[in-house]
Amino acid sequence: MSEQLKVSLQDLLSASKNMKGQGRRSEAAELLIQAIEQNKTQRGALPRGVYGELCILFYELGRYEEALRWSGEGLAKLKKDFALTNMRGVLFRRLGRYEEALTCFREAGKLDPKSVMPLANAGNVYLDLQDGPRAVEVFTRVVRMMPKSSEYQRQLGTAYFHSGDFERARRFFDVARQLAPNEPLPWISVANALEELNQFEAALATLDQALERIGPNEDLLTSKLAAFRRNGRFDEAIAWLQQLVAATPGSALLHFQLGRTLARFDRPKANEYFARALALAPDDTDILTEYAESLDRTRGPEEPKNIAQAYELALRRLTLGGNLLPDARTLRNIVIRSADYAGAERVGTLEELGAYWARTNQEAALHHLMGQVETPEQRRKLVGWHRIWGQSVEKRAAQTPLQLPPAVIGRAKIRVGLMSSDLRHHPVAYFAAPLIAGYDRSRFEFYCFSWCTHPPDPIQQRLSEFADVFRVHPKISDRDAAQLIANDSLDVLFELGGSTDMNKIRTMAWRPAPRQASWLGYPHSAGLGTIDKILTDPFITPTDPALLIEKPFELAHSWVSFEQPGFGGMPDIDPRTPEEREGRITFGTMNNPYKYNPACIETWAAILREVPGSRFLFVRPEGAVPSFRANVERLFAMHGVEPDRINYIPVRGAHLQHYNAIDVALDTFPQTGGTTTCETLWMGVPVISLVGEAFFERLSYSNLNNAGLGDLCVNSREAYVAKAAEIARNTAWRTELRRTMRERLKSHPLGRPDIFVNDFQQAVLRWMEEPRP
Repeated sequence: MSEQLKVSLQDLLSASKNMKGQGRRSEAAELLIQAIEQNKTQRGALPRGVYGELCILFYELGRYEEALRWSGEGLAKLKKDFALTNMRGVLFRRLGRYEEALTCFREAGKLDPKSVMPLANAGNVYLDLQDGPRAVEVFTRVVRMMPKSSEYQRQLGTAYFHSGDFERARRFFDVARQLAPNEPLPWISVANALEELNQFEAALATLDQALERIGPNEDLLTSKLAAFRRNGRFDEAIAWLQQLVAATPGSALLHFQLGRTLARFDRPKANEYFARALALAPDDTDILTEYAESLDRTRGPEEPKNIAQAYELALRRLTLGGNLLPDARTLRNIVIRSADYAGAERVGTLEELGAYWARTNQEAALHHLMGQVETPEQRRKLVGWHRIWGQSVEKRAAQTPLQLPPAVIGRAKIRVGLMSSDLRHHPVAYFAAPLIAGYDRSRFEFYCFSWCTHPPDPIQQRLSEFADVFRVHPKISDRDAAQLIANDSLDVLFELGGSTDMNKIRTMAWRPAPRQASWLGYPHSAGLGTIDKILTDPFITPTDPALLIEKPFELAHSWVSFEQPGFGGMPDIDPRTPEEREGRITFGTMNNPYKYNPACIETWAAILREVPGSRFLFVRPEGAVPSFRANVERLFAMHGVEPDRINYIPVRGAHLQHYNAIDVALDTFPQTGGTTTCETLWMGVPVISLVGEAFFERLSYSNLNNAGLGDLCVNSREAYVAKAAEIARNTAWRTELRRTMRERLKSHPLGRPDIFVNDFQQAVLRWMEEPRP
């Protein structure tokens, strides 16, 4: 190589170093790539650390896939390079590819047996997986090698924390704090352990001591606020934050945290603070994601505008790249709400997201995968992910067992508990109300438990008058809620809320009642082995027992019933069909867009092609959002349906009257409607439903059969298209259905609460005869 070329290579390396020093990592990486590519053509000696430095730059930029590619190229040239092998494991870990990460760390450990780094990195993988016992084993070895390391002492404490041994975890956290008293993480870890040991005031005092010693550190501020929020002490959190914001108005962090805290109570105000935070830190991914989520969940007359802005922010976050997994739940929900399925693929695959959400205790996120499963294998993986979450919760609950009252023997009445924060003006209450109002008070006592943070509404007040006991505790921990329930000595407890807002599914992990079941709130097994049964009927019970974790608590007829699907006045059914009024058939849906998918839209388009001149109507607030309309119309156009055949009524809440604009409703699949199907039938509109094997694919199957309309259920997409076209042609039958549907319901189980109440009580009596779990 000539002297000039040698200088050129050195210049590139030097320039890269300077760029990195200026914080311009992307440009520094490009210069290193130039140096590597130039070196390939000149066959000179490249300094050994260049590939490692490039991987570090891409790692810091969050561009893990690129770093992984270059680490592979580097190892192809530098066989058995310790640093690159270890770095490759770190990259695999960041990408959630844990087995490959562990393989790399084992290999790095062989290359340098004296280094603690690969061992500690392997321990971090086990912490990611929340595999406490294996993490304890690894970090015990690490601490023996480096006993004066505060960080390794803290990680050993974290390993015990994930093992559910919170007292031992606290002791190691204390050692870490003594070794590094000016580092915030040991203080935070001590506080977290104290909170798990139900010592919240001591946890708060620990964080205050740390703030006094270290100062307004971001991690300490965030941890104290999270502790306030977890324990329902929002007023204190807001007051504290407002003082801090007034003192430091230029802090993006404080505006962001105030927005997060207000979001539960006042989303418009929260959005103002999020907007200020984003103006102060335009590329902060946390602010972008949380602001987008808050906008997406802000209701009112500005909802379409909020949805559109949330979508734009989500796209900005996707463009920034890096590790999307921590933001995946929010980003995916937002882009799917605008029918942007390509955007959803950028967030992650179903397998990647399901595994990640299971191991990071994001059980609510798993709900949104039901509408996207495609194969039998994915359906069973979904069950497994729920169980992974459930086992983690059970393990932690086992460390703080309840004080159970003595068993009651010979009580005259069976004591049944219903736990849900939705026993108010909410669809769960539509279906629970007939039971709470109509149970046999000579044989049963009903206790209701709500954790709702909203002021009581008239429906909650009405239900509280029917129940024997109605307890409302909006500011209570999961464990204390379990103890509260246990103190009432129930015989059976039904959980009705699932993982939705304000509900406490984790409470069931402490087994506050000897017999426990799920009903209504979640169309799938929750994942907890302490939930013994799930309420089903002969139609909704999955065809394969492996698709449920619990045993079926099967009623004789229907798993739900109603007198009308709502409270208050209901709109009248127009006796004329839309076809009669407009001269064309209108298909439509009012289901939530998270249940849509490309296969749904392709099938709906096939129906429109099969029925010339027909239209499709979306009755959803998203109908006023430009991105939703553009994406939906593009998808229909891909399958031969012009945009002018797609119509929208953008409305939330007062939607029932608009069923008068639909001739035939088309159910979503694989996740079908539930409440929506009941509303559709009440308004005299037939629903075509595709039946699958899993619980969430059989809700409409149950509703339709229990309304005497089982022939509207089919088992293939081809049959779905044919059935929709057949019903569209049968004008006389649809007209008759509109005229007679509400009376028809009264003669079938779906519209006969008396049958449901009797079936429920009989099933409870049979369960009481079984041995206790």
